[in-house]
Amino acid sequence: MIILTPHCNRIDYIYFQLQSLKKFLKEPFDYICINDGKGQNRIDIENACKHLNITCANVPDEIRQNRRLVFPNTQQLKARNPSTRHTVALQYAYNKIAHIKDYVMILDSDLFLTASFSIEEYLKDHDLGYVEQTRKNIKYMWPGLVMLNNKNLPNPHEICFDCGKVNGINTDTGGWSHFYLQKYPDIKKRNIEWTGPGNSINYLIENKIPNNDLLEYLKEKVKINNKHNYRKDDPDNPHSEIGATVFLHFRIGSNWEGNSLNFHKDHQVSLYQYLSKICDLSMITFDQIRLTQKFLRT
Repeated sequence: MIILTPHCNRIDYIYFQLQSLKKFLKEPFDYICINDGKGQNRIDIENACKHLNITCANVPDEIRQNRRLVFPNTQQLKARNPSTRHTVALQYAYNKIAHIKDYVMILDSDLFLTASFSIEEYLKDHDLGYVEQTRKNIKYMWPGLVMLNNKNLPNPHEICFDCGKVNGINTDTGGWSHFYLQKYPDIKKRNIEWTGPGNSINYLIENKIPNNDLLEYLKEKVKINNKHNYRKDDPDNPHSEIGATVFLHFRIGSNWEGNSLNFHKDHQVSLYQYLSKICDLSMITFDQIRLTQKFLRT
């Protein structure tokens, strides 16, 4: 099994994501870190991968400047925003392994496994699992959490994760996967259960989350949000997402929203404590405040 995950500035997330997979994923796996960092971030990610003994796939600078090297028919030539940058990095790496007849799981950089999970057991008789996104009548795969059985999928190399207009309708990251789903409508697919970012903590307690440790962490996240007046019009919302009841999507981990240093410092300490506890790790700091300051500056 192959894990693909793009990272651009958070080497701490690489560590915790890897440890959560080692702790809870039942299948043996090869972890491929897609290094989408720039400057010092790129070097830091390379060094982290060496230290953790995992594969580092460096994204070439030229494909950010000319996305048609990866997406010949793209409408957006340069990677000018997080979505166009994310998609070209992911597609570059996916194209390298699409021919391998094995399970593949694509994870967002700030997505962590929180309880025992088997991709084979979860998919069962299905060959494709994903979080479905919809823009008007266009349905497609959100590439933050995708599970593929490339042993059975027809021509998996044809899957395209580009964004942009599809049949005249704007789509986000992964929008062009719509064409693959349309071409092969008989694929045995499973929509991954997913709580959106608009769900309150009470809704999560009542409907979705059986894991008490995860619930306690989400309650703490609500407190930190309220302390910093983050989206104060929605005070009971942790603004995280949960997939298949066991995948925690922290959200905005790369700080594309541009939130304050203190906001992220409080959240990172809370996240580190939670993940260290469930993964049976000694509380890791590796100078956590310095790392947080650094990613906020870049």
